[in-house]
Amino acid sequence: MTEHRDGPSANAGRPKLTELEKLRRRALREELRYRELRERLREEGPDPIGVSHGPGRPPKPIQEKVYDALIKLRNTLRAVRSLEKKEGEPHKSLSEIRDPLVENKTYKAVGRKAATRLTSNDAEIFRTLTTFENILDEIDTQKTIFPPKPKLGRTPKNRLERLTYQYEKLVEQIDFMVREESRMTYAETLERQVKFLFDERRECKRNFRFEKSLRMMDYYECRISDIESLIDNYKHIIMKEKESGGREFLNMGKKKHKIARPFDRRLEMAHNSYRRIINEYSS
Repeated sequence: MTEHRDGPSANAGRPKLTELEKLRRRALREELRYRELRERLREEGPDPIGVSHGPGRPPKPIQEKVYDALIKLRNTLRAVRSLEKKEGEPHKSLSEIRDPLVENKTYKAVGRKAATRLTSNDAEIFRTLTTFENILDEIDTQKTIFPPKPKLGRTPKNRLERLTYQYEKLVEQIDFMVREESRMTYAETLERQVKFLFDERRECKRNFRFEKSLRMMDYYECRISDIESLIDNYKHIIMKEKESGGREFLNMGKKKHKIARPFDRRLEMAHNSYRRIINEYSS
C-alpha cells in the first residue's frame, strides 16, 4: 500500500519565487543590459539621429537606448527598495543577488524575441495591404476615383492617387523583404517559415474556438495537425543544419526553401487589381 505524505510532492518543481525575489532578479538583468548598451556606446559611438535603413520608423539610436535602460533600472531599483521596506526585509545590493539565468548566461533567452527589421516590415505590409484594399473597395463601390468635394477646405486627393501611393509603399516593402530573405542561410529561411506556421496555427485555433460548422471544425483540426507536423519536420532540419555548421544543406543538394508567406495571395491580388484600376481610370 502506497504511503501518503503531507507536504509538497517530489515532482512539484522548484519553490515559487516571491515577488521581491522576482523584482531583485529583474533589477540584476536590467543592470547587465544597461552595462552592455553603455559599453557598446563607448566602443561604437552615438548613432546618427533620424537615419532610416528601410521602410517604417527609423531605429532608436543607441544613446537613447542607454538612457532608457538607465531610467528603467532606476525605477526597478526604487521598486525593490520600496518592497523591501514594506516587507521588513534587509536591503540586498545587486552584487548579492543570485540569478541562475545570469550565472548560466541564458538570461537573454527569457521572454519573446525582439522583433527584427524583417518582422516589422511584415507588419507594415499587412497595414499597407489593408489600406490599399479599403481604397480599392471605395473605387469599386462608388464606381469613380473622385471623392465628394467638401463645402469647405481643400479638395482631397483622388482615390487613384491614394491607391498609387499605397501601391508604391508596397513595392518598397516587398523589395526590402526579398532583399533580406536573399541573404538568409538555409536554417534562417526555415526559421522564418516556422514563424509563419506558428502564426497560422494560432489563427486556426482561434477560429476553431468560435466556429459552429462541424465541417469547418474538422478542417481546422486537420490543418492544425498538418501545421504541427510541418513545424516538427522543419525544426529537425534546422537543428541538423546548425549542428553541421551549414553543411547539411549543401550535402543534401537541395534548392533553397521557397517561403510561403500568409500575405502572398493578397499581394498578388493587389498587383492585379492595381493594373485593372490603372487601365480603367487612367486617361
